[in-house]
Amino acid sequence: MSDKAHWLSKVQPLGAARVEIPYQRTFSPAEAERLRAGSWPQSMDDKWVVFLGESSLDLWRSWTGHCIYSLAARRAGDGVTVGPMLVNGDSQQYRRSGDADDIRLFESIIGSVLTV
Repeated sequence: MSDKAHWLSKVQPLGAARVEIPYQRTFSPAEAERLRAGSWPQSMDDKWVVFLGESSLDLWRSWTGHCIYSLAARRAGDGVTVGPMLVNGDSQQYRRSGDADDIRLFESIIGSVLTV
């Protein structure tokens, strides 16, 4: 089983408890391609699964499979625009500390994926 198939079989969709953050970002064609390839954990130290599918960019916690961030995705010229940001609002799955912190964490994770 490929890393993609393995991880996508383990993760869960974003639940009904969610918070919407007004956020938008456009990725270049090269960035979108990297996100479509996904980021699949290789060790226990890898905490996030990241994948740009046909209609959304989703980030899950690798240990639990809980979806933490989901952003609608649409073509923008040759690239992809995502947003708004839907954040897991279930406090049993994810403890939020605020919109600005969620945006910073999301940007940090995406930055790590795009620089690999």
